[in-house]
Amino acid sequence: MSRCILIIFSCSLVGMSGCAKHSWKNYETSILTNNGGIVESDINYLRVQIFASINGHPPERFLFDTGASVNSITPEAAKRLGLVAESETVVIDAGNNILTIPTVTIDRVEFGPVQQTGVQFTINEHIGSRFQRDLAGTIGYNGLQGFTVDLDIRNQKLSITNERLNPDLPHVRKTISYKHEMVYAPVEVLSESDWITVWCLLDTGGSGFLWFNQEYSQSLTFIEQSRYQDSAIGAHQLPWDLYAAPVVGPVRLGESIMDGVSAIVNQKSNNIGMSALRDFHIRIDGPSKLVSFERPDHAKHVVWLESLGLFPLNRDPAGWRPSFVIPGGVADSLGMTYNDVVLSIDGREPGGHLEWSEFWPIDVDATSVTLRVLRDGEEIDVVLPLGDSEEVE
Repeated sequence: MSRCILIIFSCSLVGMSGCAKHSWKNYETSILTNNGGIVESDINYLRVQIFASINGHPPERFLFDTGASVNSITPEAAKRLGLVAESETVVIDAGNNILTIPTVTIDRVEFGPVQQTGVQFTINEHIGSRFQRDLAGTIGYNGLQGFTVDLDIRNQKLSITNERLNPDLPHVRKTISYKHEMVYAPVEVLSESDWITVWCLLDTGGSGFLWFNQEYSQSLTFIEQSRYQDSAIGAHQLPWDLYAAPVVGPVRLGESIMDGVSAIVNQKSNNIGMSALRDFHIRIDGPSKLVSFERPDHAKHVVWLESLGLFPLNRDPAGWRPSFVIPGGVADSLGMTYNDVVLSIDGREPGGHLEWSEFWPIDVDATSVTLRVLRDGEEIDVVLPLGDSEEVE
C-alpha cells in the first residue's frame, strides 16, 4: 500500500536555492545543436560546477544548482565582466528573512550547447563557501525546463539534450513542479507497512543527504527522536536551526532502497542533495515531468556507511581504508581503525565505484556486512550488524 504526503516549502536560499517576490522577466533558452550535447563541468566538494561564458567573455566557473530558480553572480565577477546593477529585488530566504539584492540583466549566457539571452542575475556576495572561492556565481534550473538535464555524477558528465525518458522503465518516476517550475522528486520512506512519498526539491547545489521540513516532520512516524541539535549559517550569513534524526525504515530512490539513513530537519525545506545523489546517474526530463535515478552498479539495496560507524573508503598506496571511524559507532566497537585495510566487502573486492561512496551495496535480506580486513599483517573478518545497533553520543 502506498500513500502520498505532499511536503513542499515556499522558497529557498537565493544563490543556492531561492525565489524572488516579483516576477522575473522571461528570457529565451535554446540549444545550438540538433539534440544537445555535453556541458564542460566537474564536481568539487559535492557541488556540480559548469563553465559558462557571459556576453562572449572567456568561460567562468559557476555552481550548477537544480535547486535554484534564480541565477546569481558575485560582485567580483560582475566587476570583472563589466556588469553594473540595474535594479534591486526583494527576496525571502529559507529563514523568512527579507533581503534586498541588486540585479543585472545579462545579454547572453552560454554553456555547452545552451544559449540563453536576456537573463536576469542577482549580484550576490554570499555564493559558494570557503572551499569554493573561485566560483563566479550560480546558474539555476530556470530556463531549462524545456530540455532533459542528464547528470552522470560518477563520471562527472553533464549534458543538456532533447531526449525524452521512457516512463515505463522501473527507475523512472513522475515529478511535480512548484514555484518557478522547480523539480520535486519523490523520495519514498517505509513507515511500518506503507511507503510514504515525500516530495523533495532535487538540489544539486546542496551537499547534504535529506532535509525535511520541521513542521511536517514532527508529525511523521518515520522520523525518530533527534540524535543531535545544532545550528548552521546559510547563504546570507543568517542562522538556521536544525537537528539530525535517524529515519526509521529504508528510503527508496528510483529502484534503489537505502538503509540506515538520517535526515537533517530544518526550518523550511524538503530537499534531496548530493550526498544521496552522488552514486546515481540522474536524468531530469522537464517536458515529460519525469526523473530517473539509476545506479551504475544497478544495486537494488544499499546501506549508508555512517550507520555502520564508518566514513567512505579512500584508496592509498596500502589499499582501501575507511577515511574515518566514528567514535562509539558499530565499527569502532568492533575494533576497527583507520589503519585497517579493507580487502573485501561481503566477498567482493572494493572497486573504483566505491571510492568516497557513502553507500555500499548489500543483499536484499542481509542482516550484516562482512569486511575482510588486513590488520597488523593478519587477515580477519569484521562483521558489522545492520539495524539500530549504532550508539552515538
